[in-house]
Amino acid sequence: MRNNPLPATTSISEKKGGKYNQHLTNRNLTIPDYYHQISSIPLEDYIGRLKRKLCETYFYISQKPPSIGSAPSEENEEELANKLFHQEYSSAESALSSGTPASEYQKILELTLCENIDEKITKLFSTSFMWLVCADLLAQEGLRDKAWAALVELASLETRLEDACIAEEKRREKLLQQEYGRLANQNLKHLRLHLIDLLYKDCPDNGWRSVKVATHKLHEKILQFHEQSDQRSVIKLNESDIQRMITNWMNKNKEVNETFKKLKNL
Repeated sequence: MRNNPLPATTSISEKKGGKYNQHLTNRNLTIPDYYHQISSIPLEDYIGRLKRKLCETYFYISQKPPSIGSAPSEENEEELANKLFHQEYSSAESALSSGTPASEYQKILELTLCENIDEKITKLFSTSFMWLVCADLLAQEGLRDKAWAALVELASLETRLEDACIAEEKRREKLLQQEYGRLANQNLKHLRLHLIDLLYKDCPDNGWRSVKVATHKLHEKILQFHEQSDQRSVIKLNESDIQRMITNWMNKNKEVNETFKKLKNL
């Protein structure tokens, strides 16, 4: 095998006819070549993929952190975010083509598109945005090597931006759960006690399969109970609030958690 990339071996098990086989195998080495697949994508298509991905990231980071009683997301919220992203992208292309330095436009971007967004995410997102715009413009001018160089800079930021978004999601969820915890001790004890009653009353014959199943089956009854209680005037809760709250209780509240474990997989 003249093209076998593997080194020679002196393994006794490979000895044949008094001579050592010079390769580990007589079969061709087959490795899925992910890098070849990526490199085979035309530059313009690759830029398009990254643009769509960055647009999706913008939709996530532009959403307001969830809070108790907040209205559910509107159906056209993603559409509006996408529209704003593409408008800003076109504005950035025009500005840079007219001679505006990318670093200067990035500051404008941080004040407009990234308003009210975590500072670390704002910096990573706006920098990624500008590298992508630069790569796009360079490709349009036929400067393909420089366009790829700009995409290399963007690639170095992708993982950091993703990690920052995950950390922000965890931070938001932690704050929300803390808020639920405070409310549970103050005004929502009636819901926690009603949840315990329902865990017994509505328990399947073979027990609760998981917290997710119990939450799905019981959250509407819990919300209805709250809507009919005096506490409704103290705090307003929506369906998402109830789902998060009872999930939190079944996992972390001692009394509810013990009840759930007792009734799980009977």
